[in-house]
Amino acid sequence: MQDRTSSEYQQWKQDVRQRDGNTCRRCGFDTNLEVHHIKPLVKYPEFATELENGLTLCGNCHSLLKGREETIDLLKFIEDPPYSRDEQIVKRLIAMMAEQLKVLNDKFAELTRRQTEETQESTEFTEPKHIQAEILELEAEEKLREAKRLRQEAEEAVEKHRQEEEQKRQQETEEKRQRKAEEQRRRKAAEKRIAIKQPVATFFAHRNEVYSVAYSPNGDTIVTGADDRTAKLWSIQKQREIVTFEGHKEGIRSVAYCPKGETIATGAADKTVKLWSAQTRQEIATFYHRGTVYSVTYSPNGDMIASGAKDRTIKLWSIQNQREIATFEGHKGRVMSVAYSPKGETIGSGANDNTIKLWSVKAGGEIATFEGHKNRVMSIAYSPKGDAIASGSYDKTVKLWSIQNQQEIATFEGHKWGVISVAYSPKGDMIASGSSDGTVKLW
Repeated sequence: MQDRTSSEYQQWKQDVRQRDGNTCRRCGFDTNLEVHHIKPLVKYPEFATELENGLTLCGNCHSLLKGREETIDLLKFIEDPPYSRDEQIVKRLIAMMAEQLKVLNDKFAELTRRQTEETQESTEFTEPKHIQAEILELEAEEKLREAKRLRQEAEEAVEKHRQEEEQKRQQETEEKRQRKAEEQRRRKAAEKRIAIKQPVATFFAHRNEVYSVAYSPNGDTIVTGADDRTAKLWSIQKQREIVTFEGHKEGIRSVAYCPKGETIATGAADKTVKLWSAQTRQEIATFYHRGTVYSVTYSPNGDMIASGAKDRTIKLWSIQNQREIATFEGHKGRVMSVAYSPKGETIGSGANDNTIKLWSVKAGGEIATFEGHKNRVMSIAYSPKGDAIASGSYDKTVKLWSIQNQQEIATFEGHKWGVISVAYSPKGDMIASGSSDGTVKLW
C-alpha cells in the first residue's frame, strides 16, 4: 500500500475518480476489460457508491482479484497503486508513463504552435515564450528520464524475483536429488547386509505347503507349520528334524514359540489353537474358534496367547489356566493377523475388511481403527518401540501408522502383487515386506 499522505498518491486517487467505464478503476489500463460486481468487506463512504454498482477492471487486475473476492479487502485492493514487482503491473506502469510522456509532448507542441502564432503578430513576447518552451522541454526530458528510471527499477525487481525463484527451484531439486541418493545408498547397504549366496540348511519333511515358521528364543531350534496338518521342530545345529507334532485335523496356518521357550502354539483350519510342550513334545491344551485360525502370537511375558480367526474374532487364552480370557469383536471380515505390542498392553489385528484395529488387553475393548487400505490386510507388525504399526495388504502397499496420533504416517508402493507379510528390523529403522510377486523389499 502506498503512503496515503504523498502527493503522488493523492494525484493517483484524483485520476481514479476521473476514470470512466472504459478504463480500469485500479490501474487505468483500457484493454480486455471485465466488470466485476461485488460488495466490499469494509464500507468506506468515499467509494461506497462506486463499489455498490460494481467495478470496471482490466483483465490483469481482475486476474489478481479472481478467486479471492470473499477474503480480500476490496477497497485496499483498489486503492493500492500498481507499483509491485509483478510483470503485468510493470507493463501497465510503463504504459502509464508513456501516456504521460505523450501528454507532455502534446503540450509542448501546443506551446510551440502558439509561440509561432504570437511571433507572427508581435516580436515583443518572443523571448519569454521561447524561454517558457525551453523550460517545458527540460521538464519533459526530466519526466522521460524519471520514467526510464522507474522502468529500469521495475525490470530489475522482476529479474531479481525471477532469479530468487530459480535459485529456490534449484535448491529444491538438489535437496530432492540428495534424498534420493541417500535412499539408494541405504537400500544398497541393506541389500549388501542381507545378501545370501546360498542357503545354510534346507529341511525336507513336510508333504505340503509350509505356511509359518518361528525361531525358539535361544535360536537353537525352529518350528514349522504346514498344510499337511503337522508342525515340526528342527535342530539348527544338527540340521535335522527333532519331533513332529500331530493332532490337527486340517492344515496348520500359524505357529508361534513362547518367549520363555517352554511351549509352542499352532493355529489351524480345523478351527483350533493347540498348545504343545517344547520339552515333552506332547499336546497340552486345545482352544476353539468358530472358523479357521489364521494367526497366533504370544504375549511378551509368555503367559497368554492371542489368536485371530475366520469367525472375525480375536481371542485371548491363559496358558496357566488353559482357558479363554477375552474375546474381541468388531471386524467385519476374517482376522488374518494378530500381534502383541512390545509391552503387552495392546493387541493389533488386521482383517479382510481392509482395516487394522487396536485392542486394550486390560480394558478388553477396542482403542482405535486404522482405515486406508483398499484390500484385505494380510499382516501387521509392531515397531520395537511400540509407537507404530506396519501393515501389508493385498492392495500391493505397505502402510505405516502412528499409534499415538492414530493416523497414517506413510505408504510404501512398489510390489506388483499383494503383500503377504511384514516385519520390523530389531532397531526399528527398516521394514521388510514379502509379496506374492516373489520379492522381498526393504523400506
